[in-house]
Amino acid sequence: MNFKVTLTYLAGFMLASLLLISCGDDNSSGTEQSEAPSVEAPEATNGIVDEPVEITFIISVDGGYASSSVTAGNGTATIISQPSAGAKSGSVEVEFTPTAVGTGTVDLVVTDEDRQTEDATAVVNINNTVLVSDNITSETTWKDGRTYVLSGRIAVEAGATLTIEPG
Repeated sequence: MNFKVTLTYLAGFMLASLLLISCGDDNSSGTEQSEAPSVEAPEATNGIVDEPVEITFIISVDGGYASSSVTAGNGTATIISQPSAGAKSGSVEVEFTPTAVGTGTVDLVVTDEDRQTEDATAVVNINNTVLVSDNITSETTWKDGRTYVLSGRIAVEAGATLTIEPG
């Protein structure tokens, strides 16, 4: 009889332990972890070699904004503005300077205060064609290796200078 009571208690203890384990939180600190950040890259944009392009990523950070890092392909990228620490949403602005014709990429990684990360990639179509649609009103240099397409009659206005590099 004593053996039967002990088995009943042991079975009850094991069942209770399983229930506690299955209902427990996966987070060992005992606090509920927030959702990972979300990062939205803009649609593909156009750029010209050696001319900076600003790219804005929209972010949502349930766990509070901690930091961002950026890398680039076919150019260089620098973060020029970002949300304050702990912010739940906002934008990260990146300046991308293309270095060659083709496709450039800007990869942004956002980290929240729980050290969760998310990334997104913006695409930049890089060329050497410059569309000129306005008159020249200040000192302007047209660079060798670029194609300048005039959208109509373009004048160099009084006091302005247009320098065209040889080539």
